[in-house]
Amino acid sequence: IDGPGARTVTTLANQQKAAELTREVFGLDNTINEALQRMPLFKRAIDETPTADTSLQRRVRSLEVKLHDAQEALNGDPTQAQRQEASPQSLLGRVGGAIYNGWSQTLEAPTAAQQADLDLVRARLDAIVAQVRQLIDVDLKSLESDAEKAGVPWTSGRFPKPPA
Repeated sequence: IDGPGARTVTTLANQQKAAELTREVFGLDNTINEALQRMPLFKRAIDETPTADTSLQRRVRSLEVKLHDAQEALNGDPTQAQRQEASPQSLLGRVGGAIYNGWSQTLEAPTAAQQADLDLVRARLDAIVAQVRQLIDVDLKSLESDAEKAGVPWTSGRFPKPPA
């Protein structure tokens, strides 16, 4: 930590906080992606189960839409960029920019702009985490339980019910 151009204790602490925030943001993004990857097979399994109520299919679609909304809150709206429209920087982009510029370019403390980006991500992340936790830990678990009761075949991520 000492010597010319070395990191100060404060700078090191800021970088550790930024690293933890990055871990949380990218971990949440991967959690959303994993849940979304399960949805197509889950929908198909429900479709192919004659005893499954149609409400299960509606609940899967609703859950999928809400997961996409949470993903958009992290990654920004991909359709704007595809249409060559200006779009606000995503939370992932803000964290990535602050980390790249703060770690690869200098050993100094984050600039005011980088710190503002990190603060903005911290402020918005808790609400997105709570939303995703509700969707996966409560809504998806309830849906899986109801699917199991309806005799829907096993799909990835679900624990199969042992025979009675």
